[in-house]
Amino acid sequence: MRGAFTAWLVAWAVADALDLKPQPWALDASQNLIVVHGPEDLTPDKLSLIRERLFQAQQGTDNPSPILLPTTIAFQPSPQPYKVGELKLGYYTMLVGLGRSPADVRLEGDFQVQEGIDSVDNVFFKAIANLRILGDLNWGVSQACPLRSIIVDGDVNLGAGSGGFIANSTIEGKIIDEGQQQYLFRHVIAKGGLSGRAVGQMNFVFVDSDVQLSSGADLCVHSTTCGSFYPTRNNPAPSISLNSSTLPRPISK
Repeated sequence: MRGAFTAWLVAWAVADALDLKPQPWALDASQNLIVVHGPEDLTPDKLSLIRERLFQAQQGTDNPSPILLPTTIAFQPSPQPYKVGELKLGYYTMLVGLGRSPADVRLEGDFQVQEGIDSVDNVFFKAIANLRILGDLNWGVSQACPLRSIIVDGDVNLGAGSGGFIANSTIEGKIIDEGQQQYLFRHVIAKGGLSGRAVGQMNFVFVDSDVQLSSGADLCVHSTTCGSFYPTRNNPAPSISLNSSTLPRPISK
């Protein structure tokens, strides 16, 4: 499994580099990469291959199988949206846009992230980067499932997993929390704010972000002490908002 995860991290690094080098890359398909060269290239056969590679057989119920092939699906910029239908993202998978900005690649579809997994706490190793989602995004995942440099035209539902990370992203709707644990938001704008945060959850940390919490969602606000999370699980944990420009060393994008 370690080798597969290493390959997945390499694919992840490629997408992360798009933030540092904002230019389209001329990539060719390889064993771990499928490039879609425009909506016209999304033929029924290619879409079938994409679905097959994103959700391979023998995933492993709550732990990834060592035989899985890490897969990145890369979309070239297009003025027309990619209509991908239902996509199930298994372990070690990633969707990435190859444009100069997230707006250069638009995906219209239904993205499933929990297929075949018994516990949401074990939804790991999948990511979306540098593209725009037309509509809502259900992202009920746990660690190692980042959303980076994306635009979501609707809401983002975080589900009730075990923490996560969103960076350099704009949510046109709201972020919906259904019981997530610790979560980090860095350079995130959610125009509809954040809703649904329940009493007793772990910390949400907002760094250089504009995400308004609904009234009463953070019972620790203005408090100097706020109890403990365990053992009753009824005590709230605070949300932490930080403007990095006030730090001795600001956090860059």
